[in-house]
Amino acid sequence: MVELQSRFARQRVEMAFDHAKEFQALSGKLLTDIGKPVKEMFDTALAFVRSV
Repeated sequence: MVELQSRFARQRVEMAFDHAKEFQALSGKLLTDIGKPVKEMFDTALAFVRSV
C-alpha cells in the first residue's frame, strides 16, 4: 500500500516538473514573440532620431 502511494506521489511530482518545463519553454517563446515588434519599433524610432 505504501509503495503504491509513493509511486503515485512520484508520478505527480514528475508530472508537475514536466508541466513546469513546458511552461518555461512556452513563456520564453512568448517573450521572444512579444519582444520582436517592440525591438523593431525602438530601432525605427532610434533611426528616425539619428536621421534628424
